[in-house]
Parts: sequence; structure tokens; C-alpha cells
Amino acid sequence: MDSEKNKIKLHLRCGHIKKKGWVNINILKYVNQDICIHIGSKKLPYKNGSVIEIFSDNLFEHLPPPPLKSNFENALKECYRVLSKDGSMKMILPYSTGYGGYYEYHWVLVRYDIYKDFENDGMDPSLPLFASIDRDLRFPRWCFFMNWINHSPKLIWIYERTALKYLLPATELILIFKK
Repeated sequence: MDSEKNKIKLHLRCGHIKKKGWVNINILKYVNQDICIHIGSKKLPYKNGSVIEIFSDNLFEHLPPPPLKSNFENALKECYRVLSKDGSMKMILPYSTGYGGYYEYHWVLVRYDIYKDFENDGMDPSLPLFASIDRDLRFPRWCFFMNWINHSPKLIWIYERTALKYLLPATELILIFKK
């Protein structure tokens, strides 16, 4: 097994935040980034299966849908390509009912069941299929008591299909993909 030093970790859309021990990637030139690349329209400069961990915080919702060249699906396929077989990718997305879900520059409206598009039983054969996906809703601080909802699929189902999601909106959806 590779030593910890040889394992590559990617921090996508790093902005001004530099994570120590990670390769910090951004689309715009910032002081703290290691690589400037437009993910989704360009390939990441890594071999297949060479990355152990990928972290992205509010990136994928900014990528336009097909038929535009740079899009959510291409970026996800590229992450899947470079991710090692025991690797994982943590993706934080604004949730559709939260305050950040409807910004005009968000191309992808994130729903709780978006993960189904990328599981082994996914419908679109062109999309990467992950072995497992963990997910959690993140609520604002004033709504801390709602965190219990993440512990039960039945409660999530109720939350998604009732007015609760509008009365107590989640702000972000956290997805953890495992290859």
C-alpha cells in the first residue's frame, strides 16, 4: 500500500482557502491555489485512479448542464476517473429549499435524492456509478434540532414530502461518494 505522502488529495474550488496537504484547485487565479483549471471542460492533470480523496464545497451547482461543454456530468466523470478504487469524494451543495438554493448563477437545483443518479442502479449509463453514497442535510444554526432527521430514511422521506422542508429549510446537502 502507498505511503500517506504518495496519496493525492484534491480540494476543488479552493478560492482563498488553502488546505494543507491537499492540491488546491480553482477556476480563477488566487494566491493560495496550486492549479488553475476549469473542471468540467478540461481534464485534471492526474492519472486514472491516482487520487485518494476529493473535497468540493459549493462547486458543482455552478457548472452548467449539457449541451454546454463545461458541465456537472463531465466534472463528476473526471473526478471519478482520477479517484482510486478505495477513494472518496465529499461534495457540499446548496440545498434547493435553503437560502442558497436558488441563486441565479446556480445551474443545478439540488434535491435530496440527486444521489440516485450516481449509484450502481443509476438510469443514465453515461454517468459514473459509485459503490456507495452517504448523505446528510445541513441545517442553519437556529435549526440545530433538525439534525436528528439525518438518522432515519423514513424521517427524510417525511421531510421531503411535507411543508417541513419549507418551514425549516436545510441549507446544504453533503454527499460522500465512495468508488
